[in-house]
Amino acid sequence: MTISIQDSDSSNLPSLERSPGSVPPPAEMAEPLCCLWPDEDPRPTLTDDWLLAHLPSSATRILLVGLGPETLPRLLAQAGHRVTAVARTWDFIAPARGSHAAPNESLAKDAGVYAASTPPWVFEAIISRGSLRGCTDLDYWFREARRLLAPDGRLILCEEVSYEEEPDSGAVEGVVPARVGDCHEARAIEQGFGAHGFYVEHHEDWARQAVAACHAVLGPPQANTLSLDGAASLPGDALRSTCERILVGVETGRIGFEFWVLAPSDFIVRGYRPGDEYLILATFNQVFQTSRTLEHWRWKYLENPYGQAWITLVLDGDRLAAHYASYPVPLYVEHALRLGCQAADAFSVPSYRKVGHGATALMSRAFRHFERSNCEARLAFGHGFNVNKIQKLGRRFWRHQVPAPVYQRILDQSAITRYRAIRSWRFRWRGYSLSATSEVGDWADQIFATTKDDYGWLVARDKIYLTWRYQLCPDVDNLFLVIYHFGEPIGWMVGRIQDQTWLIGDALFRPRHAKTAFLMALNAVFRKHPEIKRVDSWFSEVPNWLNRILDSLGFIKQRQFQDLDLVVRFYRARLSAQDIAEHFYFTWGDSDLY
Repeated sequence: MTISIQDSDSSNLPSLERSPGSVPPPAEMAEPLCCLWPDEDPRPTLTDDWLLAHLPSSATRILLVGLGPETLPRLLAQAGHRVTAVARTWDFIAPARGSHAAPNESLAKDAGVYAASTPPWVFEAIISRGSLRGCTDLDYWFREARRLLAPDGRLILCEEVSYEEEPDSGAVEGVVPARVGDCHEARAIEQGFGAHGFYVEHHEDWARQAVAACHAVLGPPQANTLSLDGAASLPGDALRSTCERILVGVETGRIGFEFWVLAPSDFIVRGYRPGDEYLILATFNQVFQTSRTLEHWRWKYLENPYGQAWITLVLDGDRLAAHYASYPVPLYVEHALRLGCQAADAFSVPSYRKVGHGATALMSRAFRHFERSNCEARLAFGHGFNVNKIQKLGRRFWRHQVPAPVYQRILDQSAITRYRAIRSWRFRWRGYSLSATSEVGDWADQIFATTKDDYGWLVARDKIYLTWRYQLCPDVDNLFLVIYHFGEPIGWMVGRIQDQTWLIGDALFRPRHAKTAFLMALNAVFRKHPEIKRVDSWFSEVPNWLNRILDSLGFIKQRQFQDLDLVVRFYRARLSAQDIAEHFYFTWGDSDLY
């Protein structure tokens, strides 16, 4: 295969990466040169077959960004493609120097800068293999890639990526932690191409294959071993050092290897920007025929004490086509506090619902951007409550799992009449007292600290969370009923009245006092509000002791009327749906529907 080398100082060669203070190529390379790819075959790299298999069938002109001493350029040329290859340093071009020109193929280089031809040299495929590493401006890179790609072309990325480090993560004992170095976070890459109209047509995580290749390098020499991309010509010590770094990085969850096949689109996907709330609210209210207020929106997404504006928008110009949003919540799981998130507002505008299908539908694009930007490598898990139709989509394309159905607990008029007749002195003589309040006090922290392990796993119902979730929630008036035993807080219930029904949003009681405290709270509400004819609530099937109390009080268990189920998506936590079903305590207030 012959490749001609051009000097990228030519004015018709824009850069794919801006590099301040670029050094011009050596003088002896200033004139166009011709070269021959080495006759001897370097080891095939890890991605050769994968890349060839995912090239669009119409690809004839290919831009290869990130050139190393590897087999791919020759394989592409042998398959009949016209290859333009660009490299970061002259060291990668040197092995390709020779004396045979081929005007249909070119290799351009400006030290520290990637270069490519301007239109009409539009490419049916652009392949980036490790070229984003060290790139200082992803926004510029993806904008140039979009400009140079044909409308029906494909951008293929094969990159080492980094992941956000957990506060408590560290090195494997006795090993220096892997340096993420100049790798970009996976979420930054996805945010970059989404903002320039690319969507994911195919994606794979290849950390396992990279680890296998590293072990092959570090083990006894083997013939025909796959090499790491771009590492085939590294000196022995440098190659071993690279492999050791990768193994430690993957083991600690700090780095990985991901491949994307991206298609261009008229829609851009991005996160929230100040002022987007006006467009979001107008579209939300139109889609759902409701009148959500700006105050409610700001409370949920901008005033959340655990993280703000976890929102993704899919835009068609200045029109909102799809939207996904959740809010972060504190979780108490396996005796430790972790961060989770509660699914909230997700919708697509009806006129856009036929764009794409399944994993490429606009709603799927929004969810992908959302979880990669906010959830992966940060959360234990996210949870929500979905109907069956959405669950099918979630299981197939969003990898949701369904741990448990949602049950309502209903108390009818006959039980309400009976409990209203109980005299409060019967509670007082046993040392119980009740305080009705709309404000959260220190009692919240005291009760959570003494009861959390009796409930298993749950959203951390402490003072900060209860204040934000119930006290500051606009549009509704929540009332806390706090129960004391000889002056010590032992439980609370929060609820509100709607259509002659007492809606229980949440509750937390010490097991030993739970039945009396629950009954005392209900008695206080029924006596003050004689118009109440029904009690409605959600309670999970765990803990068992609480369900037995609800049964004994006459609460009827029935399927939630919309057939909602609890769904979860796991991130950093090594848990299963069965774990959640057996341990996770949830109420109506753990949903966005209360």
